[in-house]
Amino acid sequence: MKCKLVDVFAKEKLSGNGLTIFYEIDDLATKQMQSLTPEVRQFESIFLSIENGKFYARIFTVEEELDFARHPLIGLAAHLHEEYGVNSSHDWNVELNNQTVALKTRKSGDYFEAIMEQGKPEFIKVLNENESEATFPFVVSVPTPRGKALLASPRRLYSSSHARASAARVSKFSEISFSSN
Repeated sequence: MKCKLVDVFAKEKLSGNGLTIFYEIDDLATKQMQSLTPEVRQFESIFLSIENGKFYARIFTVEEELDFARHPLIGLAAHLHEEYGVNSSHDWNVELNNQTVALKTRKSGDYFEAIMEQGKPEFIKVLNENESEATFPFVVSVPTPRGKALLASPRRLYSSSHARASAARVSKFSEISFSSN
């Protein structure tokens, strides 16, 4: 197994959102993947496997496995381009637990630009007053010419629909090999 540190949403090393990408993971168990994320002191890590020319990824936080997370996928796209890209731009498909995600990358100087389409936003629910206060406690009202007005009441929750990272820089501080035993 190998791992690489990637700076996401940054054009310079040691800036942006750090991410550890584990690859050549062989038959790493879920429990081992879950344990590695806090071990490397990252909030999220992504584990890449390749089978029959297809890319498969699993995403972990320090607490749980996620079915989807934008930041690790943008970082993975840059890694795929660095490791497997032969042209200045590429399209990638990555299989997650419940979906396939399409990613696009382009080499730009000494970093990679990555774009991910997540599809149309979906309406999730109308938040009740307690949920609204718990979710948005810092957004109460905005000034208007006639005084203050409450914002978007009732508040609605939607999924996000489009992610674009202008710079997902791959920074290899060192390539580390591990034994999975």
